[in-house]
Amino acid sequence: MAFNLIQVAAKLEGCQDSLQKRCSELDKTGKEKVEAMVEYDKELAIALEQLKAQEVPVTVRKDRAKGILATNGVTLRQGMADIRYEGLKIKIKAAEAAMNAWQTYYRYLDTTVR
Repeated sequence: MAFNLIQVAAKLEGCQDSLQKRCSELDKTGKEKVEAMVEYDKELAIALEQLKAQEVPVTVRKDRAKGILATNGVTLRQGMADIRYEGLKIKIKAAEAAMNAWQTYYRYLDTTVR
């Protein structure tokens, strides 16, 4: 299917809107990722202190604390926030590539129309 300049310009505009939307979502997911990391660190510190109070040997405290966090779902929340953030970064790169392709096609049509 052949496109004309107006159709390609409309596609470019759509790509630009999509890219702007995803970039604003990136800010939100970035904040969620940081909040999940802070929560994980805080819960890890609490678990380590509780294990210290129970006189659990130092060599196994960190592993046990991580197990406690995994049981409570803290590890899962941190992992999901990280996945959402990284997935959005990939979607932004894909939108940039699509926009680049439409820009190239637009330049090609623009030079052939003249």
